Amino acid sequence: MTGYALRNLYAEGVLAPADPDKSAMWLERVAEMGSGVAASQLLLDLEGGGTRVPAERVIALLTRAALAGDPSAQAGLGRVFHEGVLVARDPGAALRWFLAAAQAGQSFAQAWMGDMLLMGQDVIADRDEAVRWYREAAAQGHVGALQALSNPGLRSDDPREAQALFRLWLAAAENGDLLARRVVGEHLVRGLGVEASVPEGVRWLRLAREGGSTAAGLVLAAVLLQGQAEPAYPTEPIDLLAAAAAEGNVDAQYNLGVCHRLGLCVPVDLGAARGWYERAARAGQPSAQLALGDLLTETATDAAGIAEAIEWYRAAAAASALTDAAAAGIARAEARLRPRAPATP
Repeated sequence: MTGYALRNLYAEGVLAPADPDKSAMWLERVAEMGSGVAASQLLLDLEGGGTRVPAERVIALLTRAALAGDPSAQAGLGRVFHEGVLVARDPGAALRWFLAAAQAGQSFAQAWMGDMLLMGQDVIADRDEAVRWYREAAAQGHVGALQALSNPGLRSDDPREAQALFRLWLAAAENGDLLARRVVGEHLVRGLGVEASVPEGVRWLRLAREGGSTAAGLVLAAVLLQGQAEPAYPTEPIDLLAAAAAEGNVDAQYNLGVCHRLGLCVPVDLGAARGWYERAARAGQPSAQLALGDLLTETATDAAGIAEAIEWYRAAAAASALTDAAAAGIARAEARLRPRAPATP
């Protein structure tokens, strides 16, 4: 049994009683033997408060492994100098160690190089070089690099590159990454970088939601409500939205209001619609604020209700994209306050 395995045994407390001191001792011994992985784990344990090995000792072991050429130790040391928590911040040292690790193929360091070059932080900005490093990291399944390459500012117009990017997302999804599963599902539904297949996209979205992805549940609910695919059971879209709403997602709360107001997958219930709109509106969701203003304008029975509607319209107007719609809503609400002329005999 290796020292690292003994470390795990005492850390997990499965075959023997958990013993943090023995776990740290074995991990330190493995690091002393030159293991950059062990030294990097010591660093993570130190940052998480899970080791009794002094910081100076951890940095020394990490440095020794990094000087010996271990990419994981080089990346860890680069991060230490970049963050400047355990040692004095040194951007030059951070760059040197990250570059060494990136050139050795360490995906985290490659993605870090992409970030720094794109932002021009501690280095001269270079978009093309940033993209090159992101591609190196993405080829190894680094999801952060895949996200960067998917951003509009970096995304290529070349269909072949879009297809290559989709294949990388698919590989990450097949390895179980929840974000990748959601992205693959969206791409398949919309035909981005791949021939559209709504059934296959829905399958990936369901896998992501079953794994705990709230965002995937929202996308899936939208696909089902738009009639692009059949729900697994009649109220599946509502259940997906309700699960996200319970987690505090304001978009889900707003969309539940829409469903109850329009009778989508549930009977029309203006009281429930108002309740969901209010939850999202009070959390600052502009569309919910606008919708609540509309609902109150339509259903108010006195001046107080109209005044409340106008306040919600004003809140929505703070979001520039909704200014015109909010102004139109205020005009409708104020029109209801004006006395009507008597009918002509």
